[in-house]
Amino acid sequence: MVYQRVSVSAPSRFHLTLTDLNGAFSGRVDGGVGFALSNPRFEIVALPASGADQVACLIDDPEDRHEAEGAIAATLAGLQKKLGLPHVDITVKSPVSSHAGLGSKTALLLGVARAYTALFGNDFAGRELARFVGRGGTSGIGSNSFDKGGFVIDCGHPAKVKAGAFMTSGWATDIPPGPLLARYKMPDWPMLLVTPIARKIHGALEQELFASVCPIPQEDVRAVCHITMMMLVPSVIEDDPAVFARGINELQKCRWKSHQIQCQSEVVSTTMRRLHEMGVSGVAMSSWGSSILAMGPEMEDRAFRSQVSADIKQVMDRYDGGTVGEIRCDNEGHRLRTFKAPALVD
Repeated sequence: MVYQRVSVSAPSRFHLTLTDLNGAFSGRVDGGVGFALSNPRFEIVALPASGADQVACLIDDPEDRHEAEGAIAATLAGLQKKLGLPHVDITVKSPVSSHAGLGSKTALLLGVARAYTALFGNDFAGRELARFVGRGGTSGIGSNSFDKGGFVIDCGHPAKVKAGAFMTSGWATDIPPGPLLARYKMPDWPMLLVTPIARKIHGALEQELFASVCPIPQEDVRAVCHITMMMLVPSVIEDDPAVFARGINELQKCRWKSHQIQCQSEVVSTTMRRLHEMGVSGVAMSSWGSSILAMGPEMEDRAFRSQVSADIKQVMDRYDGGTVGEIRCDNEGHRLRTFKAPALVD
C-alpha cells in the first residue's frame, strides 16, 4: 500500500554513559545507558513525490539546516538503492539543537527512514532502520529510544568487530546496534533539561577526543556497571528518584564521563556545579554535551523548578546563553501516523 501521507514524531534521548571502553576482560566494547525524552522532538512528514526528491528542513539555524538537508539527501539515496523506493517529499520541523548531546542525527535519520519506508507500506523496526542509515555502531541508546522509548541499556559489540579500535557512531557506520539488554518504563519524574551554548563536539574532533582517552581503566568500567545495575536500574523499577540522582552523580566521576565534561566549554561545568549549589540532587551531562539533566525528589516542587530555571538561565547568560525546559521521559518511542487517500465516489 502507498499512503497519501505519513508523519513521524521522533524523540530525542539522554545518553548517560557508555559502559565498557576497555574490552580486555569482557571481550566486548561500547554498550550504553540512557532514556528517551518527551521533548524536544523531530516532526517529519513524508509524501509521494511527483518528480525528484524534495527536502524541506524547517530548522532556524542555517548551519544545522544545511547539515540536516545533506544527511537526509544521503539517507534517501541510500534507501532508494537498498530498497528500490520511489522518490519522496520530506518535510522536517525541529527545535533540537545539533551536537548538543541529544542524539539529534540519529533521531532525524531514523525518523526520516521510518516515514519514508512506511509511506510505501514497509514496517521496519528501529534496529533495522539503524542498519539502513548507519547509526548505532557505538551505542544503541538512540535506536532503542526511537523504537519504544523508556530507560534502555544495550550490551555493546564484540571487540573483534571493531578490530581493537574505539570508534564513535559516526565512524562505525557499517556496524549494527548492539543487542538490547533491558528496557524499563521510566517513572514520570519532572526534570529540567539545561542546554548551554557551548562547544559542539562531533566528526573528526569527537573521534580524536574519543580515542585519546581509550582504553578506559578496568576499574572505571566495573564502577559504571555497578552503578547501573545496583543504583540506576533498581531506582527506575522502584520509582526512587533520590537513588537515581545519586547514581547519575557517581557516573560523572567515572573516567569516561569526567573526560567528556572536561572536553566541554567552561560554561558546562559551571552550570553543573551551580545546579548542585541550588539544591538539585542529580546532575548529569548527556553524551559529549552540552545538554545537562537536573533531577531529584525536590523537582516535584513546581516553585523550586521555576526558581532553578530562572537562576540557571542567568548563569548561562553570563556566557553565550542557553535554554532551559521541563522534560519527562518518553515511554512510547516514535509515533507514526498514516493517512490513506480518500476513496473515489462514483
